[in-house]
Amino acid sequence: MDQSVQLNNKAEYYEQKAKAIENNTAISSDDPEAVQKLEDKIKRAKDIHAFMKGANKILKSKKLTDAQKMQKLVNEWDMKEENAKLAIEPNYRGAVGFPSYSLTNNNANIKRLESRLNELKTAEQEESKSLFKNEELEVFDNVEENRFQLFFDGKPDFEVRKLVKSHGFNWSPSNMAWQRKRTRNARFALDQLLTDFKK
Repeated sequence: MDQSVQLNNKAEYYEQKAKAIENNTAISSDDPEAVQKLEDKIKRAKDIHAFMKGANKILKSKKLTDAQKMQKLVNEWDMKEENAKLAIEPNYRGAVGFPSYSLTNNNANIKRLESRLNELKTAEQEESKSLFKNEELEVFDNVEENRFQLFFDGKPDFEVRKLVKSHGFNWSPSNMAWQRKRTRNARFALDQLLTDFKK
């Protein structure tokens, strides 16, 4: 947070900061520590949000002198004095502080991360189960592997393999199954694939 003020006069920095929060260290759903990592990522994003709001309140106050603003930034946000001095300087548009779009983007990112966290926590409560089975095919929802899996009775013909691949499923020699990571899009693709199989 303290380092961010060093680039206070560069408006594009704030947009980059919001994107960095979102893109920094992508967390895979396959990661056994995904829930903890997401919770940590959300906390960091919320800390940055609180910092931006708090700094803006100080920087845009009409009751404080520049010296008082600097002192409050140092005392309340542990900002280095040289960075506090940079923070009170207007940017090229004559504005100070973090622009509103930076807070809006960061808030949207927090909500997106919280939504994904809820999905992962819900998935932890689910159990593996068979979704469809006939003499030729079994469709298995493998929660432990985090995969939707297709088990055929023998090697499917070329047209079936082509259809399966077109829905994003790939052959896994280790699991002896056609599979795809469990996501909303994958479930939609799976439903479409089953519809095609039943035609």
